[in-house]
Amino acid sequence: MSRVQNPNLDIFTTAFEQLGELVDELVFLGGCATGLLITDPAAPPIHITRDVDAIVQVMSLSNYHNLERRLRAQVLLMPLQAHAC
Repeated sequence: MSRVQNPNLDIFTTAFEQLGELVDELVFLGGCATGLLITDPAAPPIHITRDVDAIVQVMSLSNYHNLERRLRAQVLLMPLQAHAC
């Protein structure tokens, strides 16, 4: 899917670049990642999103705090919103 057809590519690329080496530990999902999976040129337009969703596996509380420290050092970590889990 081309950049013209994927309105979320710029925000995804920005997040990817800001996360640096941390991207190797993350799985991107949600609306922003959807356009990366669509290959059919006849597919309907992708909905625009304003965020990039990612998940990561941590096995302990200390690993969680270590990841948080690394995220804060790499990028501006936004506070969790009430609907986040």
